[in-house]
Formats: sequence, C-alpha cells, structure tokens
Amino acid sequence: MNPQVSNPNLIYPGDNLQLIYTASGEPVLIMGKRVLKMSPQKRVSHKRDEPIPLVPLNSIAPFLSYEQTLEEDVIEGLPYVLGTDRAIKRATVGDMLYIKGDLGAERRFAIYRKGKKYIDPETDDILGYEAVLVAIAKLEHAGDPDNGVPAKVTIESAKQEVKASDVLLPIRQGQDLPAFFKMRPIENDLEGAIIGTPSDVAGVSKYDVVVINKGFMHDVAP
Repeated sequence: MNPQVSNPNLIYPGDNLQLIYTASGEPVLIMGKRVLKMSPQKRVSHKRDEPIPLVPLNSIAPFLSYEQTLEEDVIEGLPYVLGTDRAIKRATVGDMLYIKGDLGAERRFAIYRKGKKYIDPETDDILGYEAVLVAIAKLEHAGDPDNGVPAKVTIESAKQEVKASDVLLPIRQGQDLPAFFKMRPIENDLEGAIIGTPSDVAGVSKYDVVVINKGFMHDVAP
C-alpha cells in the first residue's frame, strides 16, 4: 500500500518508519534511516587446570591412519588374494578378487599389504610388520574353504592396486573406534622412541601419525 517503501516484506526491529503528509495532504509511510546502537562487550575465558574430558572422533578422524602393525604369524594366518577374474596382475576399483581362506560372516573387508619391519632401537627385537591399507572390498560369495572353493570379493575403493598375496581383515577390526576419546592424565612415567611413520616421511609435525616402540605390555592404551 506504500510504494515508496521499496520492500515492505523486509523490515527489521529498529527500522524507523515515518508517517508524513504530501503537499496535497495525503498521508504516506516512508522508510527512515536504520539506527543500530552498539557498545563494546567483553568475554572472559578461564584457564582449565584439568585435561579436556572428551574429544569427539570427528575432530581427530582426519588425522588418523588405518595402517596397522601386525605380527608375522598373524599376517601369515589371514585370508589372502589369489588373483582376479581377469588376466591382470594388479586389480583396482570394480575388479573381482578370488580369496583363499575363511572370511566368516563378515561383509566388508580391508585389504592390507605386508610392509616394512618395525624394530625396537633399544633391544633390536622385531616388534611387528607394517600392514599397509591398499583397498576396501565387499563380499560377493563366501566360497567353501573346506573344499577348496575360493571366496569372491569386489573392490569398492583403492589407495593402491591390489595384487596376489595381499591379506584381508574385517573392515571393523582395528578400525572400530569410539565416538569419543576420554582424555586422562598420565599415571606412570614412560619413555619410548618413535620407530616409524605410516607415510615414510622424513619428519613429522602436529597431528601426524607415528609408530612407537611401546604398547599394551607397557600399559599403553588408546
């Protein structure tokens, strides 16, 4: 009803609307200047003396690596890739793989490749082998391991090409992380050494993943 107000549907608290009269005596509504009163405010942040109690997984997930450390006898006992359904030596997304071994009732699998040794610099003991994540696959056919019938899986995603002898683990095993990590202060002094990085970089910094020579036997926990 007031064409001089350019957008009557877009008015805000604090807008100044004026009722005036034209030279002919007709009343009209006009939009005055919008005035906002602002004043400085302060915010107080108190320093915490205790650790942050919980850290959500989604805050640190981008920095996590799904590479694992496995003992050699564990790797040797896992189901492994025999080959593909095509005449190729290396497989990628969409290819079907034949698997030797019992896959159980699982439906999705992480495919790993045996990597470098992790050696304790203090004792020279072999602590395990790097298990490098190369691909993710889904089950197509469970096969019959007792009668020599291989299982079949299809590659869903791949970080590298899959080749014969790569091993499989259920996708949740070693990757089933809690929704929140509970932070707690250290109880016992512990000295250890960095013995490797999953990406083999020369140096690491904040949020990078490293491998240390301490673990469950030393009361180390997630």
